[in-house]
Amino acid sequence: MSTLSITKPIAEIAQRGRIRPETVLELRRKMYSDGHIGPAEADQLFYLDTSCGEVCPEWNALFVEALTDFLVHQVAPRGYVSVANANWLIQKVDLDGRVETNTEMELLLNVVETAKMIPPVLSEYVIHQVGRAVVENDGPTRNGKVLQPGTIGAGEVEVLRRTLYAAGGAGHTAVTREEAEMLFDINDATKHAENDPAWSDLFVKAIANFLMAAHGYSIPSRQDALRREKWVEDAESDFGGMTGQLVGGAFSSRLVGGLRGVWADLTSDPTEEAYGHRHRAHEALISVNEHITEEEAKWLSERIARDGELDENETALLLFIQSESPEIHPVLKPLMDMVA
Repeated sequence: MSTLSITKPIAEIAQRGRIRPETVLELRRKMYSDGHIGPAEADQLFYLDTSCGEVCPEWNALFVEALTDFLVHQVAPRGYVSVANANWLIQKVDLDGRVETNTEMELLLNVVETAKMIPPVLSEYVIHQVGRAVVENDGPTRNGKVLQPGTIGAGEVEVLRRTLYAAGGAGHTAVTREEAEMLFDINDATKHAENDPAWSDLFVKAIANFLMAAHGYSIPSRQDALRREKWVEDAESDFGGMTGQLVGGAFSSRLVGGLRGVWADLTSDPTEEAYGHRHRAHEALISVNEHITEEEAKWLSERIARDGELDENETALLLFIQSESPEIHPVLKPLMDMVA
């Protein structure tokens, strides 16, 4: 990535410490004069955002739009965020170890949701920031509200939901082990709090997604992504073809009625129209398996036992697994006996 290069007009705006609508209009004209946002403009956008204490809504919109264009749409292969670009973005928003503003958080979420694929480090960073906001009662997910430390509110649940279930996600629609670990950490930190009711539902479905979905799709190299992009487009346009054969042949009727309910929830939110096709294409590349392996059973048992307490959300998770998995691994039997 580029080094910071500040022009005189940018320095003058930063010195004033405020950005007004007419300033945003002029910035938009200059930055998009050649049809794209380059590394220098990306640096300048972050410089202004951290330098100006008074900004208008138009600035927030330009900040998110332009940087999303830079990170997602203007580097080949289009739509794929590289590890280098993800690390650059994290470095820019994490100057003091945290996401400071709602605009920065919205940028992170917009990149995650807009990209066809992102490296896991980006989604994991967002989830980690939510955990910090919950434990420390501070951070951009609070939206100015005064909440008790150790409580997860509607804002935090929404950020987690958007991150976990975005089209890019962590490179596939299945929740990763690292994401599942952080969700358990958040749950442990908030188990005695009056959390938003949506947290329990999200926790159970996300952990079940990790445990009960075989992770058969890894992040491709940039070269592989360029070659595969045409295939993905074909799969999206012909969902009744090869994809339909996968659904009809490999998925049991019990899966369609059981675990498929979890998959359906992932694409039933209001943003499904924007990326539902990509969800279905990615889903076709994942082999779904209701059986929990010994390694997964040991992980779950250790995670639940870590703080020596079985809480309501963990109980709900075990009951869900008990009802959806065709057989319970012996490692989980002591826990299942506790909720029987």
